[in-house]
Amino acid sequence: MTPVLLGLLSGLAEVEHSLTREKTVEHIQHRLKTGGKFGGRSKRNAAKESLILSLRDEGCSYQPMRKQTELALSTILRIIMRKEALAA
Repeated sequence: MTPVLLGLLSGLAEVEHSLTREKTVEHIQHRLKTGGKFGGRSKRNAAKESLILSLRDEGCSYQPMRKQTELALSTILRIIMRKEALAA
């Protein structure tokens, strides 16, 4: 009796998994059609980018920039590199 019950439960779990997967794919397709965004909120914004660039022009080091903007060092470097690439 146990093998039959385990087979039934595993079959139900497989069906539930496939239904969840279909719903996820439908949701993603709908978001792509309607122009919805994926992921969380962006921590970067124009105000923080301008603050970083102005602090950099003043000669401020990276640690105070990180504390004031609460951005990661990699994000700060990316913003600075993008500005330098556009200036060149």
